Amino acid sequence: MLNNILFFVEIHRLRIQVLVQRISPEDVPVELVRDTVEDLGLILGKAIEVKMNANSIKTRLV
Repeated sequence: MLNNILFFVEIHRLRIQVLVQRISPEDVPVELVRDTVEDLGLILGKAIEVKMNANSIKTRLV
């Protein structure tokens, strides 16, 4: 389970960097910004779920 969490963090850290670079230029179309925000929202939801799982693991270990 812990390996899955670390894998998630590494993959999504890189994904977030790519998403931010995609919307960094000044002349980005609004639709691209919307799609990127949606992708970031999905990642945030997954991150919250992973954090809850990590806290659960930590509680069981203590």
